[in-house]
Amino acid sequence: MRLDTPKALQSPELRQLFHYWQERHAEDRPPARAEIDPLDVPPLLPDLLLVDVDWSFAKPRFRFRLAGTRFTRLYAEEITGRWLDDLLLGAWQDYWEAEYTAVAQQWEPRYGVNAAVWQGREHVRFEWILLPLVTPDRRCDMVLSGVRFEGSDGLRLKAGAPDETLPLGALVLEPR
Repeated sequence: MRLDTPKALQSPELRQLFHYWQERHAEDRPPARAEIDPLDVPPLLPDLLLVDVDWSFAKPRFRFRLAGTRFTRLYAEEITGRWLDDLLLGAWQDYWEAEYTAVAQQWEPRYGVNAAVWQGREHVRFEWILLPLVTPDRRCDMVLSGVRFEGSDGLRLKAGAPDETLPLGALVLEPR
């Protein structure tokens, strides 16, 4: 979903990330990777992703350059260096590829609150934001992502069922 106002974000940490990104805008474009430093938002480090956008394929591909420690625990394996389309995300695959593609092509932040049945647990609820990073020559070459999981640091997302809950089962990461 397109993010029109940071007030839509429930997590104070994701609002902080949005404002940090917004403050680093150049006159006519979002910030470039060189204009941001994940160490500037220490409370979010475990929940950050830096995702490369590779335009050399028929459609953009997305590779995790940096994955916070919470993702390593969640996947039970390091995902840094992995391609989004190499992760076995089942029904979520098309969803995430569409969200990342929209951010890379339109240079607009996107966000959502979702839930998934994850590795036999009840719904894992999470709020996320995707922020484009655009080079001075006007190409989105990276996406900065923040994700907050319900229960981390006491986060409680507003009640209400998500639009769709998709079963993911136990993720197994295998190269293609």
